[in-house]
Amino acid sequence: MANTVKTIEMATLLRTALAAVVPAGTNVYARGVPCGPDGTPDENANESIRTSPMVDIIMIGRKPQQYHSKLHAFVGTIRVVTQYDDDKFQAVLYAIADKVETYLLTPPSLSLTLCNFDALVIDNQPDIDTDDSKQYLEWSVTINTRETT
Repeated sequence: MANTVKTIEMATLLRTALAAVVPAGTNVYARGVPCGPDGTPDENANESIRTSPMVDIIMIGRKPQQYHSKLHAFVGTIRVVTQYDDDKFQAVLYAIADKVETYLLTPPSLSLTLCNFDALVIDNQPDIDTDDSKQYLEWSVTINTRETT
């Protein structure tokens, strides 16, 4: 199924790129992709285990475009997460976020097969917040594409 869903293809490619640039020990996950505990794709995985420090790639879906447009904009979130107890001063959070942000602002290019890649756009400055015992820094992204002919 993954090779027929555009958002999963995008998340998979982003996962591969980000796993190569984040500090060692950072787990990178792509939503919609079965994976092992460290985020490495594994079609035989039977449970979803996510541990921090981590990068979570969440491609959500398409922004509405004009009727019958060949241009599509896919929105998503890329989130860096650490545990507060393990990273009280957010040093690890910022170290990972720096590598992710550097990649996102490069600008990257994705070799999509289900559509043509035009651009990855950061929609706003990153948000930072806490949730229970986790802290995160996240970017809203848009991947602009064109339908293949």
